[in-house]
Amino acid sequence: MSKSRLIAQVAKDTGLSKAAVGKIIDRFIDRALGGLLGEGRLQIGKLGVFRVAQRAERDGHNPRTGQKLTIGAHQTIHYRPSHFLRNRVNSPEAAGDGAQASGLAGADAEEAPDGKRAAGGKEASGGKASPGGKAPRG
Repeated sequence: MSKSRLIAQVAKDTGLSKAAVGKIIDRFIDRALGGLLGEGRLQIGKLGVFRVAQRAERDGHNPRTGQKLTIGAHQTIHYRPSHFLRNRVNSPEAAGDGAQASGLAGADAEEAPDGKRAAGGKEASGGKASPGGKAPRG
């Protein structure tokens, strides 16, 4: 789900304007990143835990040339999903579309112009899908 789609759905669910919801989501992201960078850890109830971890310096190689190199020590982000999220992803309902797994089957699915609901909340397409599921560039 894209940020703009999230904003539209939350605006629809709450009756707030898209601009207000966009500001709230932006502020949430700013605060969440501030907490992660400041405290090194961010825990969000049903989502999981993000934490800053230190990677040690290590030897590597350039896969194209085979040249050996040293990858410097750096920080990275580790994510551990909550038990709730893991259980939802692995539930039988999650095998269908994401709307059912999240419990938003009615709210998340969008209607196609012909009145039918498209799988996964995406608009129904009369055209053929391109290889790899990617839309052709135009």
